[in-house]
Amino acid sequence: MNKNSKSAKGLTFIIPVYNEEKSIGKVIEELLKTFPSSEIIAVNDGSTDSTGEILKKYNIKVITHPTNKGYGASLKTGILASNNENLIFIDGDGQHKVEYILKIIEELNTYDMVVGARSPSDSTFGRKPGKLILKWIAQILTGQKIPDLNSGLRGIKKSVIKKYLHLLPQGFSASTTNTLSRWG
Repeated sequence: MNKNSKSAKGLTFIIPVYNEEKSIGKVIEELLKTFPSSEIIAVNDGSTDSTGEILKKYNIKVITHPTNKGYGASLKTGILASNNENLIFIDGDGQHKVEYILKIIEELNTYDMVVGARSPSDSTFGRKPGKLILKWIAQILTGQKIPDLNSGLRGIKKSVIKKYLHLLPQGFSASTTNTLSRWG
């Protein structure tokens, strides 16, 4: 057992996956290596590439939506199937490094929800003005600084998110709704 896995006891990683054949294997291998005692749930959201076949290779819980239902639907499926109080949402595209995940886990010991942040350069220029306005409104509504409103890397207590599942939309706006619902 490595040092990092001790801090990961009682954790469930939820990975919403749609057509991630190029990266999902590496993501799962890194999680299994670093957090061997954690539950890992991959929700295959109707992938049409070889993602489903790749997921079958690993000793993790795989739930498959027969058709693409959306990012939020995949999160909800994973949340309801999880067996632990501490949940970590992670994207299947490989953009989240282990050191970021460790920081989320550390902060989850203190807070009900922790949202990771990507660098500002990770957003396309055409979407930046709208994202900035939405972020500004969200920060006013919550009274909190939110560096990355739509980050796919976040930790949350299952008992907290279950109260708001009915508010989460099926699509990508689930991340924004998740962040704002905690302060509603």
